[in-house]
Amino acid sequence: AGEFIDAAQFYSGLLDPDLRGLGYEDQAAYRLGMCSLQRVEPDKLNGTVIQQGLDQFRAYLVDFPQGLHRTEAEAARAELSEFLGGYHLMLADYYRRIDNPPGERFHLELAAGRAPLGHRELAGELRGTQAAAEAEDRLKALDAAAPAAP
Repeated sequence: AGEFIDAAQFYSGLLDPDLRGLGYEDQAAYRLGMCSLQRVEPDKLNGTVIQQGLDQFRAYLVDFPQGLHRTEAEAARAELSEFLGGYHLMLADYYRRIDNPPGERFHLELAAGRAPLGHRELAGELRGTQAAAEAEDRLKALDAAAPAAP
């Protein structure tokens, strides 16, 4: 992972406003996002790294709407969205283990692509993912298991 941190610093340097016009911007912005994607370890999800990659690809797609790597960036962003959903499912599992139903529900709602407590942008990244479908199923199971209100 260290080599990707070093590479990210290099690519960030190429995005310095003083270097604009040298022709590196498109490639550097894409590669910066790829450095974050490469740092994601599927068996040890890190929400900060995942969110950083999503932010970098979102910026790439906005700054370079006809970019050289648009298709690859969209695919990488979708992959990171799945990882982010998995991260929130993992957090929901943790809250279930420590018997914290509100925490479990909160992270399941995020993973499902819902927007609790002002997390609209995050929820938008997760809608339509496989993790969102799993989270919806788990929310339905929670609702079915909930005792009826008196």
